[in-house]
Amino acid sequence: MKNLLIILACALVAMMSCTKSKEVHPELGDGNDEIITVGMTDVHVEYFRNDMADLEKVDFWYWLDSDPQNIQYSEMAKREDRFELILNDLLSDTLYRYFYLLHSISSDTSYTTEKTFHTQAFPFGTPEVVTIEVNSITHNSALCFGMVTNDGGDEVTERGICWSLSENPLLDGNFVAAGNGPGEFSATINGLEPTTTYHVWAYAKNRKGIGLGTRISFTTLSEIPLDGLVAYYPFNGNANDETGNGHNGTVIGEVVPCEDRKGNPNSAYRFLGEPFNYISVEDTVDLHLNTFTLNAWVYTDADDYSFNAFLICKGRDVDDGSYCLRIHSVNAQNLYGGCNGAGIEGIPEVRVWHMLTGTIQGDQAKFYIDGVLMDEKTLSYPFECNNEEPLTLGMHYFTGVPDFWTYPLLGVLDDVRIYNRALTLEEIQILFSE
Repeated sequence: MKNLLIILACALVAMMSCTKSKEVHPELGDGNDEIITVGMTDVHVEYFRNDMADLEKVDFWYWLDSDPQNIQYSEMAKREDRFELILNDLLSDTLYRYFYLLHSISSDTSYTTEKTFHTQAFPFGTPEVVTIEVNSITHNSALCFGMVTNDGGDEVTERGICWSLSENPLLDGNFVAAGNGPGEFSATINGLEPTTTYHVWAYAKNRKGIGLGTRISFTTLSEIPLDGLVAYYPFNGNANDETGNGHNGTVIGEVVPCEDRKGNPNSAYRFLGEPFNYISVEDTVDLHLNTFTLNAWVYTDADDYSFNAFLICKGRDVDDGSYCLRIHSVNAQNLYGGCNGAGIEGIPEVRVWHMLTGTIQGDQAKFYIDGVLMDEKTLSYPFECNNEEPLTLGMHYFTGVPDFWTYPLLGVLDDVRIYNRALTLEEIQILFSE
């Protein structure tokens, strides 16, 4: 409820004149009154005068007692028996100073003495909020979590995450809102710079003010490696190569768009585990790779046949000059019966997303699971690619391949990358953290 302050008997002194004669106004108590009704963030001002017909307009000038340089004014609305004004968006529990500037019909001006009013304090506190954690950090984004544990006794009108390069929160700088009310929330911050340390705070607002959680700091990852990227298949509703190199894939048979590992619809492909359901990429010289990295995310649905499931294939697996990434190994065929790759015994855990990576450089082969080096071998001979078969995804293919040698994938494939160089461990870990 607003308090009613009736302020009477204040002198109108020292006039401010324009070009005409000065005028001394009678005291407020002599038929010239004001009524100021003060709330928490607003004030209702009414100015009364016996000779209302002589006044053309009244301006209300006001400022914070703590900031006398920042003076504002508003013209009051003229009613039949008074001038009236409502100011909103004031600071609560704050002392303001003010005066009236009076404009007569004859163009004379004068002002009243300086006075004060004090807005009411809010009968509640600011919200209490916790900054929980930051995860899913990439080279340019991060997912942040917070929780409003106490609304302070008033409705939480906004909550979210603010961030800064400094250790001090700047709510007038970078922030992202994440709804309102109490409880847990999350927000993704984007547009960050690679390998940069940021500081984040959860925040929540009510009419009293802003509550902040504790600071959490994190460092963004290095940028996704693009040097030497020959083909990239994110499967965003199609099998196109998004490097711009034109190695677009063609879906053969029943290969179905599905949800990816991040829950995005139509952003991966599901393979049925049956022969001749795969993605085919036309052979080009760019895919005749002697040194390479093969990288893919895979979710396997069954393990009864999957020991030889092919993810990426270029040529028949036992023919010299072919290469492939399988569910458990990377292979670069150079000698039948010799050492032609690196891998693990068995297969990775099924019905779980894994990132599989294989690199070949000279006579060195390395196989990684989820950014961890699992095996490395020295090949019988340095590898040289020598075949004109199409590159295939999700199945072993060569011209005339019979059904029983197709080794099809039963599962989901996503974010396939092919490089013409061997990525470093750090670069592979960046891909895993994407």
